[in-house]
Amino acid sequence: MSTLRVWFVLQCIVLLLASLWLVPAPWWQLGLFSLAILANILNRISWKLWLLRIIPLLMVLLVFQLIVTPFYRPLVQQVFQGEWNMAAWWPLISGLLRLGTPFLAVAALSGKLSRPELVKDLAVLLTPLRWLGISIQRVQMIFPLGLRFFPLVLETSRQIRENIDLFVPHQPKTMTLVNRLRYWGMLYKSTFVQTLNSALQVGEALALRGWRTTQTISPDRFDWVWIVLSLLMGLLLYSIQMTMFILWVIMTAWMGVCILDIRWKSHARRIVA
Repeated sequence: MSTLRVWFVLQCIVLLLASLWLVPAPWWQLGLFSLAILANILNRISWKLWLLRIIPLLMVLLVFQLIVTPFYRPLVQQVFQGEWNMAAWWPLISGLLRLGTPFLAVAALSGKLSRPELVKDLAVLLTPLRWLGISIQRVQMIFPLGLRFFPLVLETSRQIRENIDLFVPHQPKTMTLVNRLRYWGMLYKSTFVQTLNSALQVGEALALRGWRTTQTISPDRFDWVWIVLSLLMGLLLYSIQMTMFILWVIMTAWMGVCILDIRWKSHARRIVA
């Protein structure tokens, strides 16, 4: 897989997620939320993940803010009075969309985050940090672990829940409130402990094998396509939104610095050899 292709896709994803905050248009934020759901469907992600976990979580947060936050309490009164003012509801809905869309995006891409070549290409983007005196070896080790953390938690939670259901005599729907709280407390506690143990095991394995930083890129004959598409995207953002264009410039400049740093180190190795 071409490194520049991975970087271009990453650039698009970051710009889209950043636009949740930089583009306040309701149609845009709703469109990105729908696009994230569509990505889950196209990637054959189980509907139980995004429909029965992530979206209900957003609904719980919606109700919680309506009850607890004094600023949003008048909205509840408007509902009981039969009134509906979308402009008053939009700040609350917008905040939920900004939270839910990244979760849906991570869930849709969780299967691809385990591919070693993809993680390698993404870790290369951290190489210029060594100019700031940051230990790149440790940062590049934490980076792939962080990408794998969310899918690992979901998989661990599913396995533990299946094991608990085998020994718990009643399903959560038929339990009393106290038993439900005990059930979910047991699930989250077991998930946390199991995930922590897995992280410690991975860290020990990497330490024994000897972690090495990744400072190479994978070239491809179609790399010029991704460069042209990125430039066209920059021109489009320049004509639409200046803040998004500045973000594109920063990301493009950082990628250019990564390429220069890798080529400079390769040239230095050849001279020493």
